[in-house]
Amino acid sequence: MHAIEYVTVKRNCDKAKVEAEIDHRVSMENWEEGGGLYKGIRWLEGTVYPNVEEAERALEELDRGSYDNLAVLFRDVRGAKETAKMKKIAEQKESTMRARDSYAESQSVHNRKSDTITCPKCKSRLALAYLRGEHCPLCNTELRSNTFVLRMEKYDDKLKELDKKYKEEKRKAEKKIEKKAEIKWRIKYEYHC
Repeated sequence: MHAIEYVTVKRNCDKAKVEAEIDHRVSMENWEEGGGLYKGIRWLEGTVYPNVEEAERALEELDRGSYDNLAVLFRDVRGAKETAKMKKIAEQKESTMRARDSYAESQSVHNRKSDTITCPKCKSRLALAYLRGEHCPLCNTELRSNTFVLRMEKYDDKLKELDKKYKEEKRKAEKKIEKKAEIKWRIKYEYHC
């Protein structure tokens, strides 16, 4: 099995010691295979990424494959405080998720008064007592109405929009402390276990 893990260390760390600790950790995890890291860590000092997410994205892009171990610099802005706007968006998201779940539960085919339901696609009559879930077991068609499907898509779109707004606000909060944030190494290492 292939494993990829990430770790953060201080910028002024002893690189040889960090590499030895990771190698030891891998060899303990990988004791049956009898090995540690396949390659040493490439320490890339050229760019300082604005946050840990961007650093991890860069690690994926810079990866040469074949158990490539990398380290890049980033600003540790994870201590940015949640703003009032962020809290409001999070509350809206939670409220929307509750409304979505409540609506989905209220529209379940198992809440019908009849004992059977007919699949709109394959026209099979299905006994609700034996039906698991909300899809036809023969053709996998949604058994709830098109209105239900459209409304669920609207809930999902709203949740995506709120998630995007939250990330934008989080980025603004991180931007405020970015210049003061400590620069650290984000290390990606791979091994076979």
